[in-house]
Amino acid sequence: MRISELSDQSGVSVASIKFYVREGLLAGGDRTTPTRTEYDEAHLARLRLIRALIEVGGLDIATTRDVLRTIDNPDVDPIELRRVAHRAVPHSDVRSSPESIAAVMAVVEERGWLVGPDNPGVHRVARALDAYEASGQTVPLDRLLAAYADAALIVGEADIEHIGRTPSPADTAKAVILGTVVGEQILAGLRLMTQEHVGRSLAARAAEGGHAADIAQTEQ
Repeated sequence: MRISELSDQSGVSVASIKFYVREGLLAGGDRTTPTRTEYDEAHLARLRLIRALIEVGGLDIATTRDVLRTIDNPDVDPIELRRVAHRAVPHSDVRSSPESIAAVMAVVEERGWLVGPDNPGVHRVARALDAYEASGQTVPLDRLLAAYADAALIVGEADIEHIGRTPSPADTAKAVILGTVVGEQILAGLRLMTQEHVGRSLAARAAEGGHAADIAQTEQ
């Protein structure tokens, strides 16, 4: 297919396609004549992967390049694959306090999780705890943090189960990377949806209870 067709099918502009080729994210096409370059389904699949990482996952070009190199490596170690995936998730460089790190690790130890303090998730949660406290909130987060941890374990188990079903190393690499990077957006969106659902459900039950009370009072 011509680059214009590749653009139409992928939803990526011609200018962006050429940029991705220059940046080493996408292989160049097959130049069949001095004025014609052909692309194939592999280019289309790669562009869709790039779009997922950049437009949905929010990765920058350098991080995307690093992630794609890892995906392209058939001999990548599973531990290294997870490390790259975790590092790719956008994060802040703000240091977290020792107190918040200790609070997070207490949750880890209570549940017997095999997680070390160097896991980027530890610092991400700790920074969030620091920000919560700095905002002047007085509601303790202990119960909420525990609930989040229990819910996260269900998600983590689902992630690993999905990865275990992939048919090839290349598919496994994509599953780990996309499940971590794009999965962040899925979880964030689902959380917003469930907040609305629970809020509306509670309001509806309260309204039903009030209506029942009014009927009972009228009958008296």
